Amino acid sequence: MTGFKVVGIGASSGGLNAVSSLLKALPHRTECAFMLVQHLDAAHQGMLAELLSAETSLKVLQATDGIVIKPEHLYIISPELYMEAEAGRLHLAPPHTQGDARLPFDFLLYSLAREYGARAVAAILSGTGADGSAGIASITDAGGLVVVQDPQEAEFDGMPRNAIRSATDPVILPVARMPEAILNRTPMAPANLRARLATRHERPFSPSGKGSLAEAVSRVLLDRYAPAALLIDRRHECLYSTGLMAKFLNVAPGPASHNLFAITPKRLHRKLRSAIQHATEDRKPFVATGAMIENNGDKIHFSIHIEPLIDHGEHYFLVCFVEDISPDHGMERPQGARADDARVAELVAELEETRAELQAAIRNLQTAGEEQQIINAEALSLNEEYQAANEELVTSQKELQSSNQGLASVNNQLREALESQRAISKDLENILNSTDIATLYLDNELNIRFFTPATRSLFNIISSDVGRPLSDFTTMTDDGTLQTDALDVLKSEGAVEREISARDDRWYIRRIKPYRTQEGRIEGVVAIFIDVSIQKQILQDREAAKRSAELATQAKSHFLAAASHDLRQPLQTLKLLQGLLEKMVKDEQPRTLVLRMEETLASMSGILNTVLDMNQIEAGMVQPKFESFAITNLLVRMQKEFFYPARAKGLELRVVPCGLAVRTDPRLLEQILRNLMSNALKYTLSGKILLGCRRHGSKLRLEVWDTGIGIPENQIEKIFNEYHQLDMPIRGRDRGLGLGLSIVKRLSDLLGSKISIRSRLQKGSVFSIEIDRAAIDQPLVALPSLELRAERPQNSPVASILIIEDEDAMRDLLRMGLEQAGHTVATATNAFEAVTLVKQGRFIPTFVLADYNISSAMDGLATIENIRNILGRRIPGLILTGNISSNALKKYAQHDIPHLNKPVKLREVIQAVDDLLAHSDKGNATDDSHAARSDAALSPLIEVIDDELGVRESIRTLFEGMGWAVLTYASAEEFLAGYDPDRPGCLVLDAYLLGMSGLELLRILKERQHRFPVIVITGHSDVRMAVDAMKHGAADFIEKPFSLEDIQRSVTTALEQVRDTNDRSGRRDAARTKLAALTRRQRQILDRIILGQPNKIIAAELGLSQRTVENHRASIMRRTGSSSFPALLRLVVMAEE
Repeated sequence: MTGFKVVGIGASSGGLNAVSSLLKALPHRTECAFMLVQHLDAAHQGMLAELLSAETSLKVLQATDGIVIKPEHLYIISPELYMEAEAGRLHLAPPHTQGDARLPFDFLLYSLAREYGARAVAAILSGTGADGSAGIASITDAGGLVVVQDPQEAEFDGMPRNAIRSATDPVILPVARMPEAILNRTPMAPANLRARLATRHERPFSPSGKGSLAEAVSRVLLDRYAPAALLIDRRHECLYSTGLMAKFLNVAPGPASHNLFAITPKRLHRKLRSAIQHATEDRKPFVATGAMIENNGDKIHFSIHIEPLIDHGEHYFLVCFVEDISPDHGMERPQGARADDARVAELVAELEETRAELQAAIRNLQTAGEEQQIINAEALSLNEEYQAANEELVTSQKELQSSNQGLASVNNQLREALESQRAISKDLENILNSTDIATLYLDNELNIRFFTPATRSLFNIISSDVGRPLSDFTTMTDDGTLQTDALDVLKSEGAVEREISARDDRWYIRRIKPYRTQEGRIEGVVAIFIDVSIQKQILQDREAAKRSAELATQAKSHFLAAASHDLRQPLQTLKLLQGLLEKMVKDEQPRTLVLRMEETLASMSGILNTVLDMNQIEAGMVQPKFESFAITNLLVRMQKEFFYPARAKGLELRVVPCGLAVRTDPRLLEQILRNLMSNALKYTLSGKILLGCRRHGSKLRLEVWDTGIGIPENQIEKIFNEYHQLDMPIRGRDRGLGLGLSIVKRLSDLLGSKISIRSRLQKGSVFSIEIDRAAIDQPLVALPSLELRAERPQNSPVASILIIEDEDAMRDLLRMGLEQAGHTVATATNAFEAVTLVKQGRFIPTFVLADYNISSAMDGLATIENIRNILGRRIPGLILTGNISSNALKKYAQHDIPHLNKPVKLREVIQAVDDLLAHSDKGNATDDSHAARSDAALSPLIEVIDDELGVRESIRTLFEGMGWAVLTYASAEEFLAGYDPDRPGCLVLDAYLLGMSGLELLRILKERQHRFPVIVITGHSDVRMAVDAMKHGAADFIEKPFSLEDIQRSVTTALEQVRDTNDRSGRRDAARTKLAALTRRQRQILDRIILGQPNKIIAAELGLSQRTVENHRASIMRRTGSSSFPALLRLVVMAEE
């Protein structure tokens, strides 16, 4: 079949969206013509073409009479007209019936079925009513396609559901899939379809074309004796007919119609309307009798039976025309008087029926008259009210006129006041406009009242925008809380300040305050935007510099700690070799070479010590310990130390003795004097060096004079800077690093001592440092002698010494040196080997000499403690170390095991061993007392919570090997499941656990008033976490990796402290008293020290110099009596309990 398809689209309520979606889903080329019947008001119908043209590539036209139907066109029905297709054109006509329901889509579908047959397509979209439900039957009969929108998708499903009920096998699809069904269908006429089916269908084996006799009889009875009936809907549209309807119908000329009143005689309209009305009101069948029509000269008497029906929620009526079967109607009427009598009877019956209808009409008229009387009474009452209101308005008008006269005089006064206010307003506006600060005034509804010109840089706003709501404008800042904050200010009557960023990388302080009147009322808010971009950039640069400095400090500390260990090991080996050679070599020339080797090693050690000293000072690990002592001993030491180096350079060294005593840290003061003397020795090529004292009020001034090259005047201020060196013609190996005087300055600041310098170029320099003199009645301490004995005394004690060292060369040299000194020596390469050696009884040491870093599992300090525990007594021990990290220095300070920093001479090691052995008796007595306390503390249960099995088992093995009871848990939840608050013991808790963390468990235990100690361990800690843990009741805080000796000591100490609860209150009061003595500035610095900030960061945040921070830090240590940083941390936590 040739020709294009024609698609009729019907829609009503909600149909505009459906039509738009359908047009969008159409391909660019359709080869179809489309006609749209959309139920719209005539006032809006003209806009439909304009709206839909933007949604489709079709050419959208308003249908006109006689327009040619073409593919790729969409024709839209004109308002108040019907549209039909005929002879390839569209024709428009007014509705054929007045007062009945308008069904323009049915009218169009009838014409499409007639004109295009199988090429006709009906598309029913969203809408109410049943327009199109009758017309789609003609489309189906003609072989066309009926497509209905899925009712579940339609906004209004009336039209789709009515079409589904009326159509035969319609295609039900979402709108998006309708174009595919329309375009892919191949139209085929019904005759061709039957022919193809006949040719392709197999021949049936049963006889065809012969129905049963019962079917024939039923068909005859229905055709001859069943009453004529019509099925109509509520709009009186005929949906189906049966029986002999021809004699009851009267088809009028003109366009075809299915309306009941259009196809029935007019004389029946009154009875039909009355019967349908009675059936509708009574909701039951109704029979109207006495109806009569003439058909071919015969009078047919019948009754009209109306029966209401309901199907799927829709109301229908079955109209049956039942002929009267009576003897009068069937017999031949007599002529003459009998015929007149029959006619009279018929007229009488018709008159009675007319009277009944007249009575009903009269009753309706009376009811309408009563309603009209009620309306008239209401109108009369309303008229009286209007008259009363009019009289009141006349009175009000007179009052208003008198008021106007009074207002006129008031207006003159207000006009004068307004002029004054306007002048003031202009002045204020000029003041605000002259500022470069963006200011925005809003009323209580957040509408704009006023803004300064600078506001335009933040909002797209012009003068005419005054009065508009703030929400209408977009801001050029990332300020999503402006309106919320403004509303909060209106509610709270407070102020809100935020820092916001703009899109041009600028920053503003946005401050919102309430706008108050003179009476104190809040009538809006004022938002001020202050540009702080420069300050923000400075702050960001400062933070970046701060982070860089922190990273650089950490990297430097890590590097120096690693370098210290790696460099000291070979230096230590060389020093031991030099010591052995010094003993073995007797000839003069080799002995000179050995001494020269010693000088070289001393120079290398000095450089390394200088770098490490600076690192310790910057890390805050060097803290002064003030004591009163005689200064003479220190002067004598300096004389002995520098006498031979000065004589070797041909210089005269003179030290003036002094009988006064001072109060300071002797160790740090000695280092200061040593650096000053070394500096004087380095820069003095000839002449003298003088060391002496002068009184200066309550101070004692130590002075170092030299006749060296002097210091240029422009470099005196820089002489104490790091790595600063004077230009002088000395050998490169004697130049050093330029850190000596910088260390002097840092140490003097720690001691609170003032250092000064006087110098003349090529004449010499004088360095002086002022120190507090000791009180007369204050006891003095004796400084330990630094002299090394030339020869060991004959009665020097001998011991069984266990050497634990992982480097073969170092271990062998120590063994040789100690064996030459008369000691019995055994060696071990690691902690495990040493402990096993003692456990198995193969060697019972009376002295242990261990390297600090001997293994990752256990360091030298822990190994010595383990050996002591195995032996059951505190044998003396000595640590050789090259580790100067902050953690290692803390451990050295916490233990009573002495240590020697590598590199150290062999004779220094032997002398230290002799001294420790000489004091071993006193140490054993102390150890017995400590052991007794430890034994008393070991009885409680040890509970370990850690999610690492290795950690739990290591701690279990340690304490069970010592006879302690141990329970382990993998999680905090497992511990709480069996928690007994009365079970005494010590809890070892990992801070970071899977599930509930250790710190959360610590808080729960504190809420439950847990009475026994808790020790927190962690693998990644910081000072803040340590403080938080101790505030929640932790007795100690240990960082992984920890040694078993560390955990043992911590548990023992914690249990001992629990026994003395009364003394804890006293210690807390004492800690608070010490912290209360600090100044406000010292307290600020202490708070940042506790947060783990280095001196540089503290100085930057408080606007101080780094040296000032160091001075305050030393004063804090002095005032609190803290010997180390861990001691200071414990003091702070104790005070805050």
